[in-house]
Amino acid sequence: MNIILKVFIFIMMPLMVFSSEGGDQVGNGGGLGEQNVYYGFINLKNIYLFCLKSDQCLSNKKEKALLTKIYNSLDQEYKGTGILRFLSGHDRPDIFKINGQFKAAVTGNKVGDIIYINTDRLYKKNHQGYVEPVGIGSAMGLLTHELGHHHNILEHDFLELLGSRIRAFSTFSMTQLYVDNYLDGTNIRSPLLKLTGIHKQLITGRYLDGAQSSLLFADENFLHDLTPWVSDAVSVCPRFRNNPASKNIGYRLFDIKWGDMYYRDGSEAHRTYVITSRVELFCEDNVDTSYPVRFDTSRKLIIKLPIEYTYKRNSGVLNSYWGLRRGLIQVKFASDELKLGPFF
Repeated sequence: MNIILKVFIFIMMPLMVFSSEGGDQVGNGGGLGEQNVYYGFINLKNIYLFCLKSDQCLSNKKEKALLTKIYNSLDQEYKGTGILRFLSGHDRPDIFKINGQFKAAVTGNKVGDIIYINTDRLYKKNHQGYVEPVGIGSAMGLLTHELGHHHNILEHDFLELLGSRIRAFSTFSMTQLYVDNYLDGTNIRSPLLKLTGIHKQLITGRYLDGAQSSLLFADENFLHDLTPWVSDAVSVCPRFRNNPASKNIGYRLFDIKWGDMYYRDGSEAHRTYVITSRVELFCEDNVDTSYPVRFDTSRKLIIKLPIEYTYKRNSGVLNSYWGLRRGLIQVKFASDELKLGPFF
């Protein structure tokens, strides 16, 4: 059986509209680099807030002062549509080639100025020859550098260091685990799948209002937000001791783990990956009217992600990729768990 290791990222902010002129190459990380930059951008506010409150993120007052300015201006940055533009440096050297070198990104010196992202720098081959997209943590570091320019900071070395600290802190704040395909041994190439994530609520015992964890899953073609499935599954808190089932007010996932993979219908091309997670539930209390809420941390969720190996023609070229079957996603409390099926 496979030992499954992945990457988690939990993102708490709504998606916004951005402009993209980059190309897609299915099976070659197509579009995932751009999507990771999008998600990194909309999640910067949470990371910056955690960073500014932490003693382990920034090292001096100058860095904290600039990051505070960037943090305070993010709402204004988010108001703009198309603030992120994706272009090929090869096609647009007039934008990205500066002093003889191609830059990963360029922007202006005012809040709200467009940030141009060089798509040629969003993908690279790993040691196995597979093309991998830039990670969300790296995207956060790159965007922090560019957002620093919006406050008229021209010291590239200083901004590079600040971006590196944000990249390291965001990476430290995430659980980063990758697929181990060592014992796969199938006739179909192993899938390149990732989960990515950050929790909004870091301290237990606080009021939980709505989803405090959002779960994203990246197959080889798209980045999927699994939060609606999770929120629907926990919308009603199960019976707990003397408390009847009641309405859920908020929740937070923790202790997330990957179970084993199994084949559906006995086919190597049809697989289901299983995730287990404990969940802290904040529920209405219909018994103790003096205190209208109750905590429940005794529950476990089972999340099943079915994927399939398929083909897609892009620009006349037939490419293969592993894709999520969204219509078959299942999220249940462990007490309501369906049979997992045979494991191989």
